[in-house]
Order: sequence, then structure tokens, then C-alpha cells
Amino acid sequence: MRRTLLLITALLTFLLGTTLAMLHRWILNSLAETPEVKVSVPPFDTRESLTPLRVGIFIGVDGATLSADGKKFTFYESYDDRETLVGMSPAELSEIVNQLRSAGLFEEAEFNAPVFVSLPETYTITVAWPDESRHFTWITRNGCRVPDKYLQIFERLNDDLKLQVIQEFVAQNRLQSMSSWRSGCFQK
Repeated sequence: MRRTLLLITALLTFLLGTTLAMLHRWILNSLAETPEVKVSVPPFDTRESLTPLRVGIFIGVDGATLSADGKKFTFYESYDDRETLVGMSPAELSEIVNQLRSAGLFEEAEFNAPVFVSLPETYTITVAWPDESRHFTWITRNGCRVPDKYLQIFERLNDDLKLQVIQEFVAQNRLQSMSSWRSGCFQK
């Protein structure tokens, strides 16, 4: 019986030692693995991460649509033929939108008009993304004009495009002195 007890004790010691050794190896292996941490930080403004589809410049119903998706805005269906479509790559369109953003367009009020409006001439800049569009309209009178900083961007762009509507957009908004462009507009 003594011998049996000794064999049972040896066997239990062996099994316990083997189990502890396997547990020790498992713990060391799990600690040795580099933990995989996945962090996703969304951009502050989701529009900054989206590629714009179209940028439109309108004088009333006449307009030019700079388009990466081959579509016009068609705000005025009866005057669809008065909207010029200009195809652009997404990268070119993004550059234009980034220039407008840097100049402060997205901090502008979306409706800029004098206190009194009668039979207005409207000037609109529109930017469209896949799920949103923003319209910035200036109604001219009493010095309310599209700011020169945006006109300069479109003027440089038109050096290559040579579009009549962009040339008129720039020229008509420079009729009055630049120092009084805000005097008659509502401000944001």
C-alpha cells in the first residue's frame, strides 16, 4: 500500500507540475503578444474629408457649374441652357473648395442682402458634396457685393477656363469700391 500511495503521489505531482508549467507558458505567451489597439478619430468637420461634387457660380439664372460628377445644379429648369457645365477632376475641384474655405467662405452668412431690396440682381456661390450643399447669395444694392477675396479665386480660375459668366461675376461685383462692400449687407 505504501508503494501505491507513493506512485499516486508521484503521478499527482507530475500532473500538477505539468499543468502549472502549461499555465505558466500560456500566461507568458499572452503577455508577450503585442496588444492590437485600433483607434479611429473622425475629422472635426466631415465636409473637410468629403470630396466636393460641384461648385456653382451664378448671376441670377446664368451660371457655370464646375463638376466632378458631370451634372449641373439645374436650379432653374426653364433656363437650363444658360448654365454652363465644366468638367473637372475631383482633385481640381477640391483645390478650389479648399481655397474658398481658406478665404473664409464657409464662415459667411448664406444670405447677404441690403436692408431694402427691390428687383435684385443675385450672385450665388454654391458648393455641393454627396450629402449636402451650401449656397452663399449676395443681393447687390447699397454696396453689398461678393467679397474680393472670393472674386480673386474665380479670376485666377478663369485665366484657364475663359468663361463669360465668371468674367461677368467678377466684373459686376467690382463696380463699387472694395472698402464699402459690406456696408449694406446683413452680416452673420
